[in-house]
Amino acid sequence: MSAIRRTPVSIVCVSNNLDVLHACLQRSVDADLKNAPDTELIVIDNRANEHATAGSALNSGAQRARHDVIVFVHQDVVIHSLVALEEAAAVLLASPQIAIMGACGIDNRGQIIGRIRDRVVNIGESAPVPRDVDSLDEVLFMIRREQVLAEPLSEDPILAWHAYGVEYGARARREGLRAVAYD
Repeated sequence: MSAIRRTPVSIVCVSNNLDVLHACLQRSVDADLKNAPDTELIVIDNRANEHATAGSALNSGAQRARHDVIVFVHQDVVIHSLVALEEAAAVLLASPQIAIMGACGIDNRGQIIGRIRDRVVNIGESAPVPRDVDSLDEVLFMIRREQVLAEPLSEDPILAWHAYGVEYGARARREGLRAVAYD
């Protein structure tokens, strides 16, 4: 039986509330580092509003990342398994036709694809294999580092703090690549 492939990830988050960051994302990453010790968490502290858009903040974090896959995630997310992120990153790297992979998206039927828990409610159809979506939620998505450095997230003020993942997926699909959700 072959082992499931994994690749370390760089998690990048922009934060404007350290209490939320520490209670959610930071706490969950710290609790699971023993299982994925090469994972790195890069927090872009934006309490002073240095970055006017999410794209600007996250792109600056991508430049600091040291791993081949970058996971962009909100500060109020609890990650239940860093190992699962590393396994998803290995799937992304093994699939050159996939440009962007997220936890949750909307397909062409208007269905939520990808299982996530929103507070206490599980939502979305399971995606045990990557499933094509028309848009990805920005709650958590991953991109190859080399790709996002060459084609950064949009810093357009019209997107500001919303829809930058949706825009990136649309741009990738225009280039004939896939945007997918994956549990």
